[in-house]
Amino acid sequence: MIHFSSSSTKDSLPTSLESLSWKLRDIVKLRIADVKDIDALATGVDAPTESKDTLENWYLVALGDKSNGAANVVLVGDSTVDQRPKVTSPLVAIDFEKGVAITHSKSAYSFGNRGFGEIPPNLLQCLEAAIRTWDIRKSS
Repeated sequence: MIHFSSSSTKDSLPTSLESLSWKLRDIVKLRIADVKDIDALATGVDAPTESKDTLENWYLVALGDKSNGAANVVLVGDSTVDQRPKVTSPLVAIDFEKGVAITHSKSAYSFGNRGFGEIPPNLLQCLEAAIRTWDIRKSS
């Protein structure tokens, strides 16, 4: 069990995508994926693909490149396989009819129930950990 020893540690935990975006502002621009981002990925997935996992309470988040504004979209949600929050690698295709997203690493993830409202803190913490683990550098 994690115990917080100071209020500053508690205060540093993200409570909204906006607060996480502000916290990581020197690394990446964060936002909910917009129609343009999704349309760029919305293609039919030709071959039947075995899903690696199903993500419930999912959100599509755009990770913006600080230098040119281009965005990679990741899927953030609750894993039904691992029973924990999960962030995928960047997506290369989304097929809403089949309910599947394909990542850059060629993994397929099925869409469970979509999340609504603000992204829950546990998913934000997972997203922050993933971003800090990935080799994303501040652009000058």
